[in-house]
Amino acid sequence: RAGQELQRVDKRAVDTVPGLGYVVVTPEEQLVLARRQVARAGVAIERGHSLAANVDLRGVDPQVRNALELLAKGFAVQADFNRRMLGRQEELADALNRVEQHTSRTDEQVAALHGRLDALEGALGQPAGTSPPGEAAIPARYSYPRPGEARPG
Repeated sequence: RAGQELQRVDKRAVDTVPGLGYVVVTPEEQLVLARRQVARAGVAIERGHSLAANVDLRGVDPQVRNALELLAKGFAVQADFNRRMLGRQEELADALNRVEQHTSRTDEQVAALHGRLDALEGALGQPAGTSPPGEAAIPARYSYPRPGEARPG
């Protein structure tokens, strides 16, 4: 109960560590705990479905039979929903990883371009890094006008 209150009030969670007791976990570890609960919930739903679906219905009155069938269908629907949600979460995590990799690759490309720009500025006789951002030290004949500007000479 104290763990539930800690989670609800302080937005922190505890985990049990064998031989140590309860330990307050970091937000990153809370993700691991949440995933563990999802796995446990999936196992519990499968177990409940098995209990409701695998029943010897001989001699069972119709009301109990209908209740068991409805319960088994409910467990099946819940299990299907969980599988689909887990698949969507994995797809989202993969997409986020791809975006993160692309962003880091783009940062590396920008750094490489800055290095090339510094080399070009050095070749033109300017100290490296003296051009304002977006205003590379490139002769006007090689530059393009911004929208609304006339093309230089």
